[in-house]
Amino acid sequence: SGIESAAIRGLGLAAAGHPDEATAAYDDLAARLRYGAQAQRVTMGRGWLQLIRDDVDAARSNLESAVATAGLGGSTRITLWALGWLARVQFATGDWDTAMTTVESGRQLAESSGIVIITPLLELTAAQIHALRGDWDAAQTAVRAADVVTQDYEMVRIPTILARAQVAEAEADYARVRRVLEPLARMAPGTSLTEPGYWPWP
Repeated sequence: SGIESAAIRGLGLAAAGHPDEATAAYDDLAARLRYGAQAQRVTMGRGWLQLIRDDVDAARSNLESAVATAGLGGSTRITLWALGWLARVQFATGDWDTAMTTVESGRQLAESSGIVIITPLLELTAAQIHALRGDWDAAQTAVRAADVVTQDYEMVRIPTILARAQVAEAEADYARVRRVLEPLARMAPGTSLTEPGYWPWP
């Protein structure tokens, strides 16, 4: 639909290095849409963009709203994306226990719905938290869960690679970090991987 295209366009503008235009596009959409699946899509995208731009308070608010509207005509797929990015916000702000609760909600929804494409984003947060806490078995379990999902899409491959790299970094194996991240260096030119804030890897 036109709204879906506009919502995706906002993230595309940010990925292309135009975050101010992306923010304005989402502000306009949010003012026009208040309810339903389309509004949830815009709210999720807006929260994702705010996370990219380090506006974590606004990101948390919008992503929580996107999750909350799941039962009010929202989309399961968009709810899963919102849970994935909300867990990233919670991780970034040090609210790790809440982030793991959000990850678990996402895991359960992915399993019950069969929509597993967002699993690597969820498992990136889980792997990071477990590794930083020194729970290596749980960290590796999260990496394996991410790796099970098809790697045909860039948005799936990136968090899977980052999960592996985050575990290696927590283990202070910096040579392995560089090896693991090499595919991202090859993928990066001309993509959102080169834009600040999109992914924490450079």
